[in-house]
Amino acid sequence: MFPLFVRAVGVVTSIVGILAVAPRSEEEHGMQAINRGFFISAVISAAAVFVISERVHGLVQAGRRRGDRPRSWRRVIQVLTQYFTDTKYQPVQEIAESTVTGPATTILAGLLRRPRVDGVVGRS
Repeated sequence: MFPLFVRAVGVVTSIVGILAVAPRSEEEHGMQAINRGFFISAVISAAAVFVISERVHGLVQAGRRRGDRPRSWRRVIQVLTQYFTDTKYQPVQEIAESTVTGPATTILAGLLRRPRVDGVVGRS
């Protein structure tokens, strides 16, 4: 039952994070809203999984030993999300340039975009 509880916490905290992403004002940068939703959901998720694991297993020490790994992965995921969603980075700028010609090219630009190799964008 423990894996099911952990997955349920993930679903619920994802919904909370999505609700927290709504921008608070017109001037607020999009990444600030995304980061807020990410961190709110990460903190709630960590606390809820800790409480559930304590109730199910009764092992406070086990949660502390493994607690360092997820924190580092959260930071990696946050940085990658920022790179691919923030308007000041190249992936978003390239897709924004393709919106000038219409919705079909925007979709194709998003689907066909691949990482740069030697400064050349790979396209299939």
